Amino acid sequence: MPLDIQEINGPLRVLAGPGTGKTHALVDLYEQAVRRGVAARDQILVLTFSTGAAGEIARRIDERLRDDYGEAWISTFHSFCARLLREHAPDRERLLLNGFQEWIVMRTVLAGPDAGPGAGLDAELLGSLDRVRRSEAFAHDVLAFVALMKQNLVHPAALLLAAEAGAGERLQVLARLYQAYQQRMVDARLLDFRDLISSAIELLQSSPLLRDTLRSKFRLVLVDEFQDVDPAQFELCVCSRHRSRGPDSSWWAIQTSRSTVFAAPFRAC
Repeated sequence: MPLDIQEINGPLRVLAGPGTGKTHALVDLYEQAVRRGVAARDQILVLTFSTGAAGEIARRIDERLRDDYGEAWISTFHSFCARLLREHAPDRERLLLNGFQEWIVMRTVLAGPDAGPGAGLDAELLGSLDRVRRSEAFAHDVLAFVALMKQNLVHPAALLLAAEAGAGERLQVLARLYQAYQQRMVDARLLDFRDLISSAIELLQSSPLLRDTLRSKFRLVLVDEFQDVDPAQFELCVCSRHRSRGPDSSWWAIQTSRSTVFAAPFRAC
């Protein structure tokens, strides 16, 4: 059933199976918003997960509207956050690392004191895991753990405090490594891929003026493939959503199935 943007009041989640035209529905909503004066191109935020998907959505919208191609916010979550940080972060010179560079930083953290002053954690802090500190597989496993923590917005200091209060040795060690890795990143003015979203959220939460400006700017937030959204990406959507209600201040999420971890304030259709 076609969606009419004028009939929706508040957040909406569209559930549909693979190949049923979810991208088509998102483009329809975007086109309706622009043509009916609900929102201009620069007042609609479209978020998806790959540059390919973002490019395809932008291409379809351009073909539909054939307008003056004004400023549009159609991107991946990470590209949107990179743009926010580049334009508004207090420290705009932090270097974004690629996956190999992240691994190098983690290997430095795991190297141990014999690699130089402050190079890594002492053996007693690693406990029984000290025997695998030089393992490449262990470095990748710790990076995967760090990524999981960042995707769930778990701060290293909070995790370490909770772990030392009663967790097992393995979690305590992972928490120490997470904190050491993140401290090295901060000291060297570096960002990893997951930091883009968490840093953007911190920026919006610490700057009410910027957050309110962003919320006033985007009258529509359209999220593609919502079933893949993690807690950090969900929080970013919450920070970006317009405060008022009505058809000109909606949050739309398009997803393949009901397999999402959030009990979000959506009305499914």
